[in-house]
Amino acid sequence: MKDKSNLLLRFSAIGIQMAAIIISFGYLGYYLDHKWLSKTPYWTAGLLLLGVIISFVVVFRGLKKMNDES
Repeated sequence: MKDKSNLLLRFSAIGIQMAAIIISFGYLGYYLDHKWLSKTPYWTAGLLLLGVIISFVVVFRGLKKMNDES
């Protein structure tokens, strides 16, 4: 049972990291769009996309590390 709860905790941490990265990049893009008074949200869209890509890299590295440990 302990192994399952440990696995659940690891997957939860990966999900929280993924959400934090995407939200942070989205907020930064939103901030830059409003700072420079952009009519189209290019910064928000671009940085959100970058955040998703980076978060997937983090997830894949975390899953690979979990697989190597077992």
